[in-house]
Amino acid sequence: DAGGWRIIAVDSWCQGQIYAGCSSTSAQTQWLKNELQRSRDEGRCAAVMMHHPFVSSGSLATSSVKNLWETAVAGGADLMVAAHDHIYERFLPLNSSGAPAIGGMPLFISGLGGAPATPIGDATAGSAFRYNSNHGALSLNLTPRAFSWGFISALDNSTIDTGTASCAP
Repeated sequence: DAGGWRIIAVDSWCQGQIYAGCSSTSAQTQWLKNELQRSRDEGRCAAVMMHHPFVSSGSLATSSVKNLWETAVAGGADLMVAAHDHIYERFLPLNSSGAPAIGGMPLFISGLGGAPATPIGDATAGSAFRYNSNHGALSLNLTPRAFSWGFISALDNSTIDTGTASCAP
């Protein structure tokens, strides 16, 4: 937890024969649902982190995380942070289908930490900012009822994208 927020990390490796933790009835999905309810009961905003994004303007949107995404939206998560695509992308609040929606959950994809950047295709609905020119890091400042962000270039420490949003526990 940080800044009065509940920070929840889930394992989004949902494919293959070994791991089946992303179904709607899996222990992990139920745990996520319970943690989000706990956050609401405590009056705290909640951020969910997972490696694979449900939507992306890059090439690596991952449909197998659909149940985790839907649970996060339905549970009232205030923010989702993902990676996997080697791009930076910020989305407007999205609903459980990944479409722009008032009252939805904003998504940040921050995958420019070291591996070579990958191409960005046409903007996916709800994409507000896309970047893949050089490496950088997403900086989040969490306060009990809001958050601010900046994507900081590793090349010269300049801020590429910045903003603020409120949350409603």
